[in-house]
Amino acid sequence: MKRLLAILLVLFLAGLAVASYTIAVSAAAIHHEFSLKANQGAIDTLEAAGVRVIFTEAGGDELRQVAYIENAVQLGVDGIIIHGITGEALRGAVATAERAGIPVVLIDLPLVAPNVIASVSSDNYAAGLAMTRYLVGMLGGKGKIVVMYAPGIPVIDQRYTMLRTVLNDYPDIQIVAELPWRAPAYVQSSMDEMERFLRANPAPGSFDAVWSSADMPAIGAATAIKNAGREDEVFIVSMDALPEALNLIKEGAPFASTIAQRPYEMGIAAANAMLDHLEGRDVLRWIFVPFTLVTQDNVDEFINE
Repeated sequence: MKRLLAILLVLFLAGLAVASYTIAVSAAAIHHEFSLKANQGAIDTLEAAGVRVIFTEAGGDELRQVAYIENAVQLGVDGIIIHGITGEALRGAVATAERAGIPVVLIDLPLVAPNVIASVSSDNYAAGLAMTRYLVGMLGGKGKIVVMYAPGIPVIDQRYTMLRTVLNDYPDIQIVAELPWRAPAYVQSSMDEMERFLRANPAPGSFDAVWSSADMPAIGAATAIKNAGREDEVFIVSMDALPEALNLIKEGAPFASTIAQRPYEMGIAAANAMLDHLEGRDVLRWIFVPFTLVTQDNVDEFINE
């Protein structure tokens, strides 16, 4: 009901004279809750407005996504909404759309190009700041942390930038290891990395917390820590509020917090921006959808959404 009301409100504000448009929605992948909801929010909003939607999903293959976008250009669509992984991989495809005069709206992808009329996301710098401040508070400004991070995804890099920025003010917090993950096996590869770290550091007090730039690596790390029986030694902070992460927070140690984004609302906002542009209305270039820090104190309201 909440989603239906949100879509109806969007359509009321955007105007309803949009039935003649064809808009492509291009997803890099829909393998987890965030991707699925973000793309579904866009599709639902467009279809409710009578727009013909061409949806493609590339299974995490950036070259395939580029091919799908270029095919949409050849079909002469009126606009393209893209939820990708890395901006650089898609830059050529966005340029192809520009040459054809096709506007682009991005979800969770801070790529700048002349035909990109809007980028919709959480403010990942602010989210990185919020989760790092929570970690610092839990540690009391002193401790050893493990970081789950793999560079190259812009929104992940923004969160990591804020971790490093905040820790400059807390010299008594030491990063003892940075553990990467590998796509698409985010959970399994993170669990493997954490298991190796735990074997190499068996003593209690070898680390106090895990800062994870996303929930799937955090879930893998939490599984390894619980399997080793060390959940009472450390806590985990993360971001994305995936259902499994929310359930782990409710269970307690070691998962302490996550950041709840609103991907479905991001999809609505992306569709709304495209419709506004096509109807000749002004559109904000950067659209930030609010987020919330989730802990045991408020996790039930997100589990029950």
